[in-house]
Amino acid sequence: MKSNILPAKLAVLSLTSLTAVLCAAALAYQVLAQPSLADEQPANYDEALYWYDEYLDSFPEDVETPGIHYQLADLLLENEDFGGAARAYESTAYDYVAHEQAAAAGYAAIYALREHQKVAVGAQTAMVRSDAVTSTLRFVEAFPGHEHADVVLGAAVDDLYDMERYELAIENGRKLIADYPGATPEIRRSAWVVVAHASFDTAAYVEAEDAYMRVLEMTDADDETRQAVVDNLAASIYKQGEQANVMEDNRAAADHFLRIRAVAPSSEVRPAAEY
Repeated sequence: MKSNILPAKLAVLSLTSLTAVLCAAALAYQVLAQPSLADEQPANYDEALYWYDEYLDSFPEDVETPGIHYQLADLLLENEDFGGAARAYESTAYDYVAHEQAAAAGYAAIYALREHQKVAVGAQTAMVRSDAVTSTLRFVEAFPGHEHADVVLGAAVDDLYDMERYELAIENGRKLIADYPGATPEIRRSAWVVVAHASFDTAAYVEAEDAYMRVLEMTDADDETRQAVVDNLAASIYKQGEQANVMEDNRAAADHFLRIRAVAPSSEVRPAAEY
């Protein structure tokens, strides 16, 4: 949409004056585009978008441009264009030289995508979830010291496992454990759970056993999930015994089966292993 509000003489303004005029126009229409001003909100929203685009197209290298781009992203988020907001925040975070709002923009992109997940329907749901994970991994790589990096990475690790992207789940679960020792016990335990399950699902039973042991160490004796952890630990050892049988290493197989009695005596697998 081409606005007719400002005069055509913009072209003869100085560069400084032109940036000020475009910025002022965008901000003015953003104020008028608040959802609470319902009567004229759609037209004012379109006007604000127009002037933001004019500014970004005209001054991509200006020192103020990242901040203006951030304001555009905020406008899109306020009006629940979550996908557009996420793209604008990501552009603000990653498409400019380092600036003070970059990390906040990267985090805001993840927030916008998570909000998008809540309203997505059908096939779009999986796509938006995948976009949120991709945005999170990019954010953690670019801003590993952000105060919420461990939290968003933990959510992404859980998603990666649910999406059956096991290798990435293991890689990023281990990254969280190694890089964020100060993360809450809940976040670290959840990461170990993902590493354990994903290792088991990819037949990496030695690694699964180690991970389940870590989970067990972080699980209270009266935790209702503890027995399931014990059973999974026993299953990972049992699978190692089966692998040894396939390789006709009967002694190793027997040792694995007998280990279950010591490591997981209450497991459901123990009777079969001893038999």
